[in-house]
Amino acid sequence: MPRVSVLMCAYNAFPYITEAVESVLASSYVDFQFVIVNDGSTDDTTAYLRSLADSRIHLIENDRNMGIARAANVGLMHCSGEYIVRFDADDIMHPHRIERSVAFLNDHPTVGVVASKVELSEASFQQEGYQLYVDWTNNLITNEAMYSSRYRDSPIVNPSACFRFSLIEKFGNYKTDVPEDYEFWMRLWSNDVEFHKLEEVLLNWRDHSRRLTRNHKDYDDASFLKVKLEYFAAEWKKVGNGRSLFHWGKNKNAARWQAGLHSYGIESKAFIDFEDGTWKGIPVHRIQSALAEINAFFLVHVRDRKGGKLIRKALEGAGFEEGVDFYFT
Repeated sequence: MPRVSVLMCAYNAFPYITEAVESVLASSYVDFQFVIVNDGSTDDTTAYLRSLADSRIHLIENDRNMGIARAANVGLMHCSGEYIVRFDADDIMHPHRIERSVAFLNDHPTVGVVASKVELSEASFQQEGYQLYVDWTNNLITNEAMYSSRYRDSPIVNPSACFRFSLIEKFGNYKTDVPEDYEFWMRLWSNDVEFHKLEEVLLNWRDHSRRLTRNHKDYDDASFLKVKLEYFAAEWKKVGNGRSLFHWGKNKNAARWQAGLHSYGIESKAFIDFEDGTWKGIPVHRIQSALAEINAFFLVHVRDRKGGKLIRKALEGAGFEEGVDFYFT
């Protein structure tokens, strides 16, 4: 029985799915099970998948569209491998991706999830925001770096990930009605699972106008914030005793975090800005007075790259440690 199961869900993925499937079948690692869930497609995806004759393919056909999380959970029930290689129906896997991922997990038994660097496909929209995200996530290699950055965005690109099936058995399937991959990674980190990223590009990630992460409500900002708030609130119960919580920045993101945490019963001491005052009914403290606060914790809601570097320098210069005393959101 193969040790590896490649899991791919597809919904109206034609014509991209042809390149995606071909890239998996051309892998240098050949002994795998390829579980494909056709999630109620109404285009040429169904005919294409039914035409495939490779014995490694296990095709599951949903009679209606269930969404990625539910479709992936159906697929997991049919996965027999020790390792699960996630993949999307519109991306391109590099030939050595499975081989490199399996070798790393074999050699590092304490690591539960391994991912890789990615590059945007030439056929992608090439929007600046996605390229900035790719540049950001490609620089997060160690478990510590990814863990410290997890409240900003997902530190790994889901179709580049390979994980041990035992994590599903221990911590459960994908949750629905949220960004399921991000929630799963957050759940694993909250249970001290170790991650790693290979310093090699092993996935061409295609961004296009029909990509679900662009169009489905489960992947909008509010859905990501819902997951972030849930896990930060749980973390705060463990580390927040006696600490003062500051929000660095006066912007929409800061206001949403403050209000969201308030709904969990977590009160914020102040926002941080250049002048003292009040905003959203909460005090505003100047930067220097906040940095002088004893036992403070900071959520930094500034996305500007230059500003973020200056804030990180100020916090570290005052003796605060990222991932322990502050997070960027």
